[in-house]
Amino acid sequence: MKILLLRDRFSHMGQHSGYDQLSDALLKADAHEYSSIWRPSKPSSSRFLGKIRNRYRDNIHATTFYNLSSLQHELAAAWETYRKPKEVIHILYLEDTLGFLPKLRQQFFKKTKLVATAHQPPSWWKINRLEPHWLDALDALIVLDSASKEFMTKYLAAEKIHIIPHGVDTRFFSPQPDVVVSEPIRCLFVGQWLRDFGAFERIVDQLSETKPKIQFDMVYMRNATDVQNPRMMRLARNPNVHFHTKLTDNQLLKCYRKASLLVLPLLDSTANNAILEAMATGTPILTSAVGGVPDYLPQNHKMYIRQGKQGLCTEALHYLKSYPAEKNIIGKVLREKAEREFDWAVIANRTADLYRKVTLEI
Repeated sequence: MKILLLRDRFSHMGQHSGYDQLSDALLKADAHEYSSIWRPSKPSSSRFLGKIRNRYRDNIHATTFYNLSSLQHELAAAWETYRKPKEVIHILYLEDTLGFLPKLRQQFFKKTKLVATAHQPPSWWKINRLEPHWLDALDALIVLDSASKEFMTKYLAAEKIHIIPHGVDTRFFSPQPDVVVSEPIRCLFVGQWLRDFGAFERIVDQLSETKPKIQFDMVYMRNATDVQNPRMMRLARNPNVHFHTKLTDNQLLKCYRKASLLVLPLLDSTANNAILEAMATGTPILTSAVGGVPDYLPQNHKMYIRQGKQGLCTEALHYLKSYPAEKNIIGKVLREKAEREFDWAVIANRTADLYRKVTLEI
């Protein structure tokens, strides 16, 4: 079976992070014959693409993430499929890529199945005003969590929606071979998309009052507007908070390994790279029970951020009092779950099975 992967990589992600790891795992699995087309970082001919977009505007249904690079990506996929027919096209990032391809398929390669993966949570889709019939052209939609499946059934038949989790590179993101207790205690915060910075600021204030002083490492992309953001300036003024930008993959791995606790308050989520990478390295996690987060953490996971300042860090404070003995126990459970359920080889096998299923359906 011939599969075309429409791929994308984001500048803020390292070589071992992000959903495109699925593509590499599929190639290694060798279950089907794969080819790839990458989304260009910049369109090669904005004027030409702009004319196409304007002419076929009524046929391009897309999200606010869709742009001229997305259109070029789809046109390249259509040309490749027209030249060398494919059984399946998998759009790895639905929000960024799907727009014109259903119309092109209807005209030039009707037998090819369309599969796409959605990454954003229901709250994001509500704001972006998902159109009722936009997803009808898909033969299968992959979602990353149960909350997303429930939401998407309003717009697509339930039998077309498949939960296949996001994966993690468990070979790279692994626990430190020789466990070394971090001194002082360090809490790690990673990323910025859909992070609850207000809750994080309150957590920093609350935990900074403990003795010994807890240090906070923020892996965060520098933003020119941060100096005008009162919340970021207050965090920067705190001597316990340390910012880390432009880390290499190995430097990021070291941050996870030396962290006593991942502290990640979220506004919403489907899958979250930081949570998965912390799990794989055996780093305990304090996060928000929103969206798909409970789907990824063990059922008996207790360290969720509570509403209200007083109870915000109750479980985390209890854990830190027992640190480091508790870290080994919690970390082992998290690591085993990451290996068993979220290793990319596991996710690739499930995805390859889906390709077989959609091609057998009439």
